[in-house]
Amino acid sequence: YSWTGDLALDDATSATPIFNVPDVTVDTEYEFVLVVDDGQIRVTSDPDMVVITVLFVNQPPVADAGEDQTVYEGDEVTLDGTGSYDPDEDPITYLWTAPEGITLDDETSPTPSFTAPELFTNDPLELIFSLIVDDGEEGLRVESEPDEVVITVLNINQLPVADAGPDDSVLETEATYQLDGTGSYDLDGDPLTYFWTGDLALDDATSPTPIFNVPDVTSDTIYEFVLVVDDGQIRVTSDPDIVAITVTFINQPPVADAGEDQTVDEGDEVTLDGTGSYDPDEDPITYLWTAPGGITLDDETSPTPSFIAPEVNYDVNFTFELRVDDGHGRAIDEDEVVITVLNYIDPNPVCAIDPVPEDGAVDVPIDTQYGWTYIHDDGYSVPSGFRISIAYDEIYEYYYPYEGEGSYMFDPGLILGYDSDISWQVIPTTDLDRGDAVDCPTWSFATEEPPMFTVSGFVGIYLVVDLGSGNYTNEDGEFEIIVLAGEDITLTPVYDGYDFEPETVAFTNIQEDIVQNFIASPWCPNAPTDGLPQGPDISIDVAELSWTPPEEGISPSRYFVTLSDHSNYMNPMLNKAETVDPFYSLEDISLDYDHTYYVMVVPNYTPEGSEEGCDGPALEWNFTTVPLVNSDEPILPEFTELYSNYPNPFNPSTIISFTVKEGETAILRIFNIKGQVVEHQSFEAGEHMYEWNAETEPSGMYFYSLSSTNYSKVKKMILLK
Repeated sequence: YSWTGDLALDDATSATPIFNVPDVTVDTEYEFVLVVDDGQIRVTSDPDMVVITVLFVNQPPVADAGEDQTVYEGDEVTLDGTGSYDPDEDPITYLWTAPEGITLDDETSPTPSFTAPELFTNDPLELIFSLIVDDGEEGLRVESEPDEVVITVLNINQLPVADAGPDDSVLETEATYQLDGTGSYDLDGDPLTYFWTGDLALDDATSPTPIFNVPDVTSDTIYEFVLVVDDGQIRVTSDPDIVAITVTFINQPPVADAGEDQTVDEGDEVTLDGTGSYDPDEDPITYLWTAPGGITLDDETSPTPSFIAPEVNYDVNFTFELRVDDGHGRAIDEDEVVITVLNYIDPNPVCAIDPVPEDGAVDVPIDTQYGWTYIHDDGYSVPSGFRISIAYDEIYEYYYPYEGEGSYMFDPGLILGYDSDISWQVIPTTDLDRGDAVDCPTWSFATEEPPMFTVSGFVGIYLVVDLGSGNYTNEDGEFEIIVLAGEDITLTPVYDGYDFEPETVAFTNIQEDIVQNFIASPWCPNAPTDGLPQGPDISIDVAELSWTPPEEGISPSRYFVTLSDHSNYMNPMLNKAETVDPFYSLEDISLDYDHTYYVMVVPNYTPEGSEEGCDGPALEWNFTTVPLVNSDEPILPEFTELYSNYPNPFNPSTIISFTVKEGETAILRIFNIKGQVVEHQSFEAGEHMYEWNAETEPSGMYFYSLSSTNYSKVKKMILLK
């Protein structure tokens, strides 16, 4: 077979070839010619022709009402049906249907326009428009299916109005003043927030009626305060309103301060001191002193006049008066100071005599008392007491009050060493800072010879020795204790106040040197060993911490367990948790992947019936949990969400974070205060952190929105340069 024709065939040698039926705009004939050949040496058959008529079938046009839009009330809105078409390429006509109350400028235009209606609430209004297109084919006329577009109209928030109240004045003597911004209002009836700034600090800058402390002023002074209110909508705040508060100056009287009372000797040069005087209004002040009879000041108008103390036969008090004036009429204040002039006597008391023990004495008991005699001389000051200084292994200072003339005995409670040289001194002293007795003698004596007692061999304990005359302690090691012959002695090994075996050893009526070997075992437990788990790749579900108790020494009565992810055990998850077993459950502890944890276990022994005990050496180790194994496939968010930018306010860059859920595409737009788009970009599903650099934009408030098929949200941010 051999076919030829007007259209391409799938197999021109087939008895039944096939062709694709074309689209036509009218009924159209297509001819095909067939010639056959029998394969013999003869010519082929005569050709035969077949005519196939393709009948025209009109297809309906497709309406496309355009993308949904979001606009503001009062905006000019243009619909867009230019995406509509006819598969047969017939010309099409348009017919729009608008919702009630909306009039299109031409309902038959592919791009009709209308004005977005005014809204009277903050809720958005959705307007649905329908478009049908017609291909106009005579006799075969077909209309499209209707297509709809949604126009969302947003309310344009009306600016709130700030009213900071009328200008006012307040006397500086008032403690506080309250501003009043309650006259502020919002045309939309939205609740307002308040922001005050001004020349003085306010107690609450966000209150409609903040309070400030009225300052002292030196003249009438105007302080300005600015109020801005915000209705919380995504528009700029109100215009600022300024209120001026005049603090009225009230002259305050000066304060006179004639200085501290003084005690001087006759013949001394004395300087009065009025420099502590002041004027609350910081006005300059003048001084005027009045002296008692017989005393002449070198300058009675000076703040610090001087005079020579007169001779007196006995102590005399002289009163001086100071008057200060700030130059504002009756603004005057007065103060007095008393100068006591003393009849001169030697400021130093005389020294004590007749020391006990006598100067140079020997074989003095180590618990001796001290004595002296005091005889007063009327030409010298009377002492207020005695300073006793005893030099032994260091200087010991004591004070004993003066009780009149006579003999004194004093017991300092000081136990001296045997066979020691002691020096001491008694210095009479006064309570007027006029001096101590001078050139008083230093006395000395020597203490008695001791017997000897030696104890050695202690390991890791304290030792208490009861001598009757006092308790002595010493730490571990060999040491020497000296006791009085004829006394009893008791040796008790203790640790932090707790007795333990071996118990008390006693010796009585010691007559000669004794050497006693005394061996005791350490009281605290040894360190535990083999802490688990250790090493890397430890499961975060590890059940417990464990360790091996010490094999030797005292068995711990409990353990203190600390667990932290810091090597210095900062912010521990377990802090000295107590357990009597050599393990601790982690049932209530959550471990993180790929973290190193540090463990410290401290053994403790506490005697029965006691609240405190002895801590042994700590066992410390660490382990690291397994890393988190992530899938090669990214985990896409389950929802679309726009978050607040950071920082806000910013200059010049800020980070806008958002998520786009799986299967969606979202558009991020940034608007200026005029509603103009200054930045926009599309994002696929995933978590996003978009950095916006506003270096070329002016300071002010901006808005950013994220919108997708089923999501739309707007937030605001502030650029401060």
